[in-house]
Amino acid sequence: HRTQGAVNPLPLRQGTIVDLHGRILGMHRGIHTVTVGQRRGLTIASAHPLYVIDINAARNEVIVGRDEEQFFTGLVARGVTWHLPANKVVAAIKATVKIRYRHGGVESDLYPSPGDKNRVTVIFSSPQKAVAPGQAAVFYRGDEIIGGGWIERGIRDE
Repeated sequence: HRTQGAVNPLPLRQGTIVDLHGRILGMHRGIHTVTVGQRRGLTIASAHPLYVIDINAARNEVIVGRDEEQFFTGLVARGVTWHLPANKVVAAIKATVKIRYRHGGVESDLYPSPGDKNRVTVIFSSPQKAVAPGQAAVFYRGDEIIGGGWIERGIRDE
């Protein structure tokens, strides 16, 4: 009988938990221990529920906010692969975008970056929760996949 163990576990690198205004609310055990949309296990006290709304890896910072602050108006995707002819990847494309496994999809306008069709800005028809960097964004027309990429960052109206 062998004991299963982690191979090369990630070292814990503490960092700050902040609100949208940059106020420090507490400490986290490592950004790899949290995910966008998470509520439980944040080890911070608050009069109202707080959710992870963003993770800033460069600053080793977890940003939290209230439920209504989880919403994004769009996203930027990188590493986009299109399943359309090159001449159909135009200034604006209408599509349904799914941002997580069980997400029902949201009607969106897609704007390929000039000179870089592997990067796209997506503007949702209605704000969406938990736009998580590193997750896939898949673009559909009906049941047909027309493209997809990796979420680089969410866009929020400030």
